[in-house]
Amino acid sequence: MLASLLASLPAALPVVLSAPAPACADTMLPATRTLLVSARIVPGCGVAGGGAGTGLALGTLDFGTYPAVASGQAGAALAGALQIECAGATALRMTVDGGLHPSGGQRHLRGAAGTLVAYRLYADAGRTRPIAIGQAVSVMVPGVASLPLHGELTLPGGRAPPGAYTDTAQVTLTY
Repeated sequence: MLASLLASLPAALPVVLSAPAPACADTMLPATRTLLVSARIVPGCGVAGGGAGTGLALGTLDFGTYPAVASGQAGAALAGALQIECAGATALRMTVDGGLHPSGGQRHLRGAAGTLVAYRLYADAGRTRPIAIGQAVSVMVPGVASLPLHGELTLPGGRAPPGAYTDTAQVTLTY
């Protein structure tokens, strides 16, 4: 239809075809508008100390050195620079797995010959709050504090060969 209309117009008449007008902005610049900026601060905890490159290791629970014939119990406390910092006094839930050598519901250190030596973990220095494998215990952190992690080693009394005994356990903190 457009072709027949154009054919009927005299050749001397100019034909102007137009495209739709480009979109125009509603507001000319410069203009000032508002931008909402916000943040939300919630209770929580984080790691304090340790420094870069430490891998955030909690520290070491070192029971010390004993003669191979020693028996009884030996205690130790977590030693390390890593601390937990919480907003105000916060109750954390601390869970510790069975380490690399659990057996019979008990954590163990392991020697080079594969010999196991049992140990227990506690959430207090008096060793009255045991931390069972995979069971959460409540720990109060008043601002900045080290984790209250203590241990008790059952000395083998000659039933284990001399050597170094180690384990690695995973500690999970939630709040």
